[in-house]
Amino acid sequence: MTTQCASALLMVRPRFFRSNEETQSSNSFQQSADANIEEQALAEFDHVVNRLQKQGIYIITAENDNPETPDAVFPNNWVSFHHDGRVIIYPMMAPSRRKERANKILDLVKDKFQSASIIDLTHWEEKNKFLEGTGSVVFDHQHKIAYASLSSRTHDDVLDDLCNQLGYKKFVFHAELNGQPIYHTNVVMHIGEKYAVACLECIADSKERNELRRMLAFTGHELVNITAAQMRHFAGNMLEVCNEAGKHYTLLSSNAIRSLHLPDINIIGESTELLSFDIPSIEKAGGGSIRCMMAEIFCPVKTSVG
Repeated sequence: MTTQCASALLMVRPRFFRSNEETQSSNSFQQSADANIEEQALAEFDHVVNRLQKQGIYIITAENDNPETPDAVFPNNWVSFHHDGRVIIYPMMAPSRRKERANKILDLVKDKFQSASIIDLTHWEEKNKFLEGTGSVVFDHQHKIAYASLSSRTHDDVLDDLCNQLGYKKFVFHAELNGQPIYHTNVVMHIGEKYAVACLECIADSKERNELRRMLAFTGHELVNITAAQMRHFAGNMLEVCNEAGKHYTLLSSNAIRSLHLPDINIIGESTELLSFDIPSIEKAGGGSIRCMMAEIFCPVKTSVG
């Protein structure tokens, strides 16, 4: 069975980081930033990388050199790396975010990992259709399911294109906060290997809500059903990874873990060790949390020849 948890991650340092005016209208989690926000974000980022590396998690750290990319710290929205070596490039709504896509960053991954082919979905931008990577899509790789909450950044027909090429089935629903679609699926839910996190209260349609609950039970995931208040603290924006020795960790922000209740923590802690990170500047100005900062690398590792 295909693994759910990666042991290698791509991360991009937040040079030129600030609150992006192009994305604020569709991201209610995003707030205005302080003048020295870039310096704060860089310190937070470096602390995350250092802690992950100490736990034996392999990190490829890229440098962003384009001053017109304030959200470059969130590479998971433009690229994903898959088990068969395929790389997917995604269409994004904000023009400034499209500038984050960089061949030199892809080359850093290709130097260490096998790359079979590239699936380029960016042509959908010409039709004003978007699918922002693993922000828009939460993958259950073990069962080949792509979960997506539809929004202005997540369109059904682009999801169909992705699933047809990957051989995945889609699971589509609608999640809202204060009457507005939630901008990304990975704020609403997270799929680990043995557990899942979802904010069912944000799914107004009872049929969709019950279908999601049943699907997670069918795939053997114990559900952590977070509240909208917990979701506002990024409790849905987690990522399960493993280190070189095969130990599993659930990564989340300090903001998120403080919002969890003991039964929530116990469910997650049965199969993983929780690692929390203090990233208030990135969360506030970027409107995303720890999961958004990481593009998992599932591609096979290159082997030496000779």
